[in-house]
Amino acid sequence: RNVMKINRNLMAIIFIAGSLALQKGYAEEGFFKPVVDSGHGLSLDVLEKAVSSSYLIQTSSGELCSINILSPDGYALTALHCLSSQLVDKGLAKFETQSVQGTEMATLEVDPSLITRPNHISFLMGQSQDTLVPVKALVVLSGERLTYMGDEKDHISPLPTFKEHTLKKNEDYILLQIISQDQSYPCIPLVSLTKPEKQEAVWSIGFPDRAWRSNNQNSDGISQYITHGNIGFNFDNVQWVSELFGVSDPEIILPIHQVMSDYLIGSQGFISDLDSISGMSGAMVINSSGELIGIQTSGFLEDPSLFTPFTALGLKIQWISQQISERLGKSYLEKITCK
Repeated sequence: RNVMKINRNLMAIIFIAGSLALQKGYAEEGFFKPVVDSGHGLSLDVLEKAVSSSYLIQTSSGELCSINILSPDGYALTALHCLSSQLVDKGLAKFETQSVQGTEMATLEVDPSLITRPNHISFLMGQSQDTLVPVKALVVLSGERLTYMGDEKDHISPLPTFKEHTLKKNEDYILLQIISQDQSYPCIPLVSLTKPEKQEAVWSIGFPDRAWRSNNQNSDGISQYITHGNIGFNFDNVQWVSELFGVSDPEIILPIHQVMSDYLIGSQGFISDLDSISGMSGAMVINSSGELIGIQTSGFLEDPSLFTPFTALGLKIQWISQQISERLGKSYLEKITCK
């Protein structure tokens, strides 16, 4: 499960940023049952479509994640780390372990020929833990590289690739086509041109593990939940970052700014104050129009002493769509249509 075990020396800057960010916005919003007749700030038809296209998956290693159905014929999207053990077991990927300043790190390398020949993996899928059934899926496309804290046997903390402490790249996505069930799926539209905007209101629907919050807006570790918040913080402004942290020394503040800008202001990722916790990996992030604008991939603990929700990092659908177009051809995006 995606429980972020943060090395305090290696990740101190990021951890501080995540903690301070939670003092703004929706830090106490929590998890809510997605009751369609309440809306949760969304129109009822948008909420109903999102709820019906969000599924729970369980892998052979017991990991629980969220997955999103993109088309009636079973195209689906989740986080790559959710299914890394399946890919390794099938010989489609391997781990390489190294030590970075005394911290064990394992890098998942995905076989680049994966997209040129049919490869299938199996897992359990349902809309609750009580309805999980075996499914078979064709691996269509995934990121090619992902770095974890811990060794290859304890790869539970997926992170963007490190290079000299700087977050450089996040390829934590996998596109599948579920083929083992003869049915037409409810789906969420993949809108490749829509991107998250700073301070935009967003919602995330998935299957969080059991959480604890002071306001009792918790999750039970079994059911589907919705959480809502806002996109991003103004990390492209050095002075704003300096004021946020109350630090003026450029030797301290510039590395913070660089780390956050590389990942959060880049073309791939975004940060939000959505609640997240293990089980929400891969969960959809939608805007008020019900457009899928991203997926959750990882986050930072709100309180390291308690099993409380994260603030969330995610990947933009705009960037994932670009990868599909560049690696599989523009016509492939047309196959992934929610009608």
